[in-house]
Formats: sequence, C-alpha cells, structure tokens
Amino acid sequence: MYDSPVKVTRLEHRIDPDPGRVIARPFIPGGEFRIRGIIDRVIDIPGREARNLLTRIEEHFRVNHPEIEEILLEHFENVKEVASIDTDYSDEQKRLIGAYFTMEYAIEAAALFNPSMVPAFDQSGLPEGSTRFLMSLRATGEGHISSIVFRRGVITRNNNIIIEEGSLYSRQLKVRENQVYLKKVYRLKLREIEGEVELMILVNASGRVSQLYVVSPNRYPLLEKAAARALKNSLFKAYVVDGRPVPFWVRVPIEFRLVD
Repeated sequence: MYDSPVKVTRLEHRIDPDPGRVIARPFIPGGEFRIRGIIDRVIDIPGREARNLLTRIEEHFRVNHPEIEEILLEHFENVKEVASIDTDYSDEQKRLIGAYFTMEYAIEAAALFNPSMVPAFDQSGLPEGSTRFLMSLRATGEGHISSIVFRRGVITRNNNIIIEEGSLYSRQLKVRENQVYLKKVYRLKLREIEGEVELMILVNASGRVSQLYVVSPNRYPLLEKAAARALKNSLFKAYVVDGRPVPFWVRVPIEFRLVD
C-alpha cells in the first residue's frame, strides 16, 4: 500500500437532523368520491364558524409557514384537479378546503446524511483566504421519504469550518415540467454574455495569487467573478531574482467565448 500524502483531521462538527423542520404538503385521503364528501362537509360549515376556523388555522400554521394562505390555495388547486371540481368557491372557501387537504411533514425526522460540498457562487464579503460553501444533504423523514436539503457555511484560511444555522422555514419546491428549448435560440443567448475581463494580479513567491483587481470591467459581473475565481485557483511559475522567488504584478486578460 502507498502512504497517502493527504493529512485528514477529523473535526468535531456534527449536523444533526431537526424533527422540527416541517413542510406543508398536500394530503389526498382517497379518491374522487371521498374528496367530494369532505368538500361538501366543509362547505356546509356556517359562514361565521368557517371564517373563525380558517383564521385559527392560518394563525397557528403561520409560525412555520409564513406563506400559509398561498399554500392552502395551491392545495385547493391540487384537489380541484384530482376531483374534477368546477364549482366557483370564494377565496376563503378555497383556503379552508385546502386546509383539509394539507398535512405537515417532518423532512428530517428519521435521518440527515450524505453531505456534499461545493464552493458557493457568491464569495463576496469574506476575509482573504476564506471560502463560502454550499452543502447538500439527503434528509429522510416519516415513511422514509427522501428530500434534498441545504446548508451554507464558510471555511476559513485556517481551515476552521463555520456552518450557518438552517432556515427557520422550509417549503416544498414547485415541480417544473421538462422545458423544451430551441437550441439555436439558447446558443444565441449564451453568445450575448461572451466577452473579455482583464485583471491585475499579484503573484506571491509560492506562485499563488495574493491580490487582484479588475482593470477592464465587463457588463456581466458573472464573468468577472468567474475570472477572479479561476485565477485564485491557479498556480503560476515564480519570478526569480538572484536565485530567489519574489512577488510580482502581472496583467492577465481572460476571454470568454462559446466553443462550437
């Protein structure tokens, strides 16, 4: 066996699952006949009692779901499609019906595992040598249904890891059907962001970039950040004076072009 040149130090960080992290998801308790029966009973609730009930429901669940009204309306639309409902209900009736077909689901109730980290796109506002990261994890909840959840954090120049607290609110993402794009139009849009970014960089004695600034800015900040990130991750040949490597400034143009 070969000795590994990489030294690994296990840190004390631990990311535990939080059973209090919940989403409001649709609850469909059967087929069309049962759904219509539930809706009929909801509509039969007297007006004042129905409004008071809806108010209590929304106030209670708004703690974990600030957009509860929008969620209830979405769930009403789900039920409407399943049961082929064509009745014109009021907004309050739709939300109350939606509440009867809504359930809270603890996305991390069973486990939280399989972390994977990548550098975050936004690296602004960090001390030199630090890197902001985005971490994805597999969360398993009730019924062993898996979700992808995210955490953010920073790795400092001393290799300390700071993990931000998870968001207080979670919401199920909307499903977007596969979109069909015209390749020709898509490529034309990509060509719109072609261009050049020119930077001045200070290369230290180790061949790493220690300072940089943009000389000729681009109208797309995305390209400037990409160019800066590429140079910071590059290793340069040291400039030698009297047999010793010394820091030096150099102007570097980086061109972005779509390759056919």
